[in-house]
Amino acid sequence: MVVETGVLAGICLPSLRPVGPRQAAAVLHLSLAALRAGFGLWRFVVNYPLWNAFLTMLYFFVLVLWFILLFRVIMDIFRSHDMSGWGKAGWLIFVIILPFLGVFVYIIARGRKMAENDARDAAAAQDAFTREVQKAAGSSGSAADELAKLADLQAKGVISESEFAAQKAKLLG
Repeated sequence: MVVETGVLAGICLPSLRPVGPRQAAAVLHLSLAALRAGFGLWRFVVNYPLWNAFLTMLYFFVLVLWFILLFRVIMDIFRSHDMSGWGKAGWLIFVIILPFLGVFVYIIARGRKMAENDARDAAAAQDAFTREVQKAAGSSGSAADELAKLADLQAKGVISESEFAAQKAKLLG
């Protein structure tokens, strides 16, 4: 048994009345014709091929990349230590007033400095991380380094044999 679908002002209304195959085909044809004729979002969905969907996703992806690049350039303008305040203001105005040209000229003119700033910031972040980990671990080096320091102190006569043995047992044990 087939359930009839009626179309009224672009809205598909299911009917619980059973119909024959010819009536079902006619109703389906009318429903598709109504969709193709254009009723709101359905017109957009039916007449939007796969290639256009792909292009829309590509355009959206490029737009997101563009905004990422724009904000990276603006961040680099503010974090550059080698530019004066007027230089930063000039670049910022150039990037805001003519965004495409400003961003591309900035990347060509100061791309190497952007990379140096990124490397400097990454190195500073790594050093801060290493200091925090060493502080949390409570030691400044490995056990072998500590034993070497203790042996050097014992050789200089700063600590006695018993103090050396106690510290060695503490480190190894």
